[in-house]
Amino acid sequence: MTTATSPPASLRRRGLSAPVPVLVLVLVLAVAVGVALVFSLVRTSGRSVSYASGVGVRLAEPVAETPALAWTTQTDDPVTGGTAVGGRVFLSTGTEVFELDSEGERAWAVRPTKPCSVILSHPDHQDVVVCTTESGAVGLAAADGDQLWELSEGTVVRYLEDGAGFAGKTRLGVMDLESGDVRWSIDVTDEYAFGPDALYVAEGGDLVAYDLGSGEERWSVTYDEQSRVDGAAAGAPEIAANDDLVLLTSGAGAVALAPDDGDEVWRVDPGADGIEGGVFADDQVWLLRTDDDEQAAAPQIVVRDVEGEVGELEADEDTAVVSLERFEVDGEPYAVDFVSGRIYDQELATIGTYPGFITLVDGGLYVATGPEGDQPGAFSYFRLGTDEPVWSLDVTDAETLNVAAADGLVVVVVDQEIRGYR
Repeated sequence: MTTATSPPASLRRRGLSAPVPVLVLVLVLAVAVGVALVFSLVRTSGRSVSYASGVGVRLAEPVAETPALAWTTQTDDPVTGGTAVGGRVFLSTGTEVFELDSEGERAWAVRPTKPCSVILSHPDHQDVVVCTTESGAVGLAAADGDQLWELSEGTVVRYLEDGAGFAGKTRLGVMDLESGDVRWSIDVTDEYAFGPDALYVAEGGDLVAYDLGSGEERWSVTYDEQSRVDGAAAGAPEIAANDDLVLLTSGAGAVALAPDDGDEVWRVDPGADGIEGGVFADDQVWLLRTDDDEQAAAPQIVVRDVEGEVGELEADEDTAVVSLERFEVDGEPYAVDFVSGRIYDQELATIGTYPGFITLVDGGLYVATGPEGDQPGAFSYFRLGTDEPVWSLDVTDAETLNVAAADGLVVVVVDQEIRGYR
């Protein structure tokens, strides 16, 4: 299954620009329509993928014709997360983790010692189901649910090409997904980001780059600290990284550094109330100046690369938060903002706006809208870039509504009932 969701801001600052809404490593994500699940499909030779988890995960084939209800199953507690490996669906609730077969029956179910949430499957470790808690994680065998390992301090925050990045209250580092062994770790810092081949951390006025493979320090540079009031300690910048840039943003502005040596590439002054930023593409980042003054000009989301400004993204007049994630369809790059529902192409143009909870699929997306007043909830299928849905189904008598995707299957969670549509 594939769900594109966006992680909360606190998690995005710590290296998830790629647990939320596409594929993101999100545990539980509160959204307007309910609780967001995170589903994934393992990587194949297909070229339509999401990078929300940090690695390329294949997007599911959509149900192109109006589906019919195939099966339903109930849970004792709300569903907190899910993933799919091939045609197998794994879900978690507050008390258990289980696998559903093609008819919605449980193939196995286990009760971990602590409630946990299933997160995205790593495309190269499909035999392991990762279930995370607020302070730990466990690895379960996909075949029967047997526990393979436990990470008692720290939880998985991002997948890497060979393993996972984890973070806890006292340490962060890189772990092995097959054995659960910690390969290396350092003392935890206020701000960090996992890049393509390095971990970047803010340590008392210095930005330090650690090699993902060995854990050895590559370089260290001094950063601009954000001043605080009332005698509080200076604040560290938020960090994001892609192949070409390491981006630092704070009340002091935005600074881009070269990943290989930490040399400054460019800097941008902040807005009146600071500046936000993140990854837009492999070689581009986005910046949003923040200004709470009602008389201020409309917000601008600027995209920059190593040479400087590339252009602006269309934004709403009240845009204050952006949650952009990268994906590809047939090899063409796009980005989705899960806050506004806008999807942008590589030319920075808006190709469609889809308010609601977005689930990306190959060549399109499912959009779920929650019940509001006398209006029922609904879930719809759109082809990428089109304004009218190919099909849409109402969901009545629901307090929460969530949608995820597998090849030829739409999984809809309505409160504590799971429904499979084909």
